[in-house]
Amino acid sequence: MPVKQALDHLKEAVPFDLFRYASNLSKDLKDKASLVDYEGREVTLEPGDVSLMSHLRQIIDRLPLGWQATVQPQGVIVYRENVDYSYAIDGWRKDEVGVIPVPRGMALPAPRDQPRNDTPIASARRRTGR
Repeated sequence: MPVKQALDHLKEAVPFDLFRYASNLSKDLKDKASLVDYEGREVTLEPGDVSLMSHLRQIIDRLPLGWQATVQPQGVIVYRENVDYSYAIDGWRKDEVGVIPVPRGMALPAPRDQPRNDTPIASARRRTGR
């Protein structure tokens, strides 16, 4: 499916309200300019119980250099940027090496030797209010 459609589907599937990405609704001109990066790019999202992090990695892999998906305590953001957020929990960034994890934010407590959050989203209940 087209990358933009995959982002739309993920936004509807996650059990939290904040899932933002570059779109026509963006007020920032830089975000609107980056919409061209979606054109002609497709991604195959695996069906079934697949983690949000796995889907985000696949999407970032299909986009050009400079895109990043960041998971923060309040939600997920996907933009063409290279920003180390102080409250980043997880995420992916595409650079010259390939798709790499974003650094964990320094404002967060140290991890307790737990694996990456790979909780499946397919079985998560849909957001209400829409």
